[in-house]
Amino acid sequence: MTSVSRAAKPDFPTVSKKRESPKREGYREMVESIVVAFVLAFLFRTFEAEAFVIPTGSMAPTLMGRHKDVHCPQCGFDYQVSASEENEEHGNHVEGATCPNCRFTTDILDQHSVKGDRILVLKFPYTFSEPERFDVVVFKYPEDPKVNYIKRLVGLPGEEVRIWRGDLYTRPLGSDGDAPWTIVRKTADKQRFMAMPVYDNDHQSALLREAGWPARWQSENAGTWTSPDDDK
Repeated sequence: MTSVSRAAKPDFPTVSKKRESPKREGYREMVESIVVAFVLAFLFRTFEAEAFVIPTGSMAPTLMGRHKDVHCPQCGFDYQVSASEENEEHGNHVEGATCPNCRFTTDILDQHSVKGDRILVLKFPYTFSEPERFDVVVFKYPEDPKVNYIKRLVGLPGEEVRIWRGDLYTRPLGSDGDAPWTIVRKTADKQRFMAMPVYDNDHQSALLREAGWPARWQSENAGTWTSPDDDK
């Protein structure tokens, strides 16, 4: 009888996996999160939306650039005045503002200006639809592509545009002057959004009232209607 002996199991070296310290793992996760955040922000800015700051007051009062908020000491009317030309390094400051309601000039030299509005501009809507008149759009300035312009769209492809006495007129491009000009009407919602007060009768100049000047808005025929201020 032959005896069979079981071969001895070879003794392989033990490999131990070195585990990173929790502090080092935390640093790595933080770096990975920052990199992912930068990549997502770059993709979002390139294809989806981009943030802008309004620099000037050319779009006021729809979009305010750098400005000063003024409270008229005479009539109590609140309004804004553009301060986009201020430059503290060169000593340029907006010194005074004239109230659009009562025409009183206020000294605002010591008043700090407010930065322009911040807006988030969507980049993909015009991929699926054409721009519409009176949309607020952002585009590159043709003479300097590094400069962004924010304006309201008034002219569409294939038409000629004219602004006369504050009204907008259009006609087909290339009509050689034969086609009549047609006035362009804003939609009701845009008219309400862009409306500006001409005069607020609730804010009358204190100096004029003390001098006995009548209210700017009043009835032509005595007794037709009265103002709540008549009893004061």
